[in-house]
Amino acid sequence: MIRFDRVSKRYPPGVDALLDLSFEVGEGQMLLVGGHNGAGKSTLLKLIAGIEKATSGGAAFVVRLPRIEQVRPSRSCRLRR
Repeated sequence: MIRFDRVSKRYPPGVDALLDLSFEVGEGQMLLVGGHNGAGKSTLLKLIAGIEKATSGGAAFVVRLPRIEQVRPSRSCRLRR
């Protein structure tokens, strides 16, 4: 799950790339990011990837990993990568 709560990103000298962005993407859902040039698409993806830090607001990321004993032996090698 990904949750953004009133997230903003400001670049010097005071240019707002994102302003008060809130959304939630639940487990198993997909997100489509679209918009015109300069809308903040790349900034959003950088925030999600952890490449950039938000100027304000909060972001939450929840990742559920399978328990190793529930994974078939033939697929366990994929988890070790």
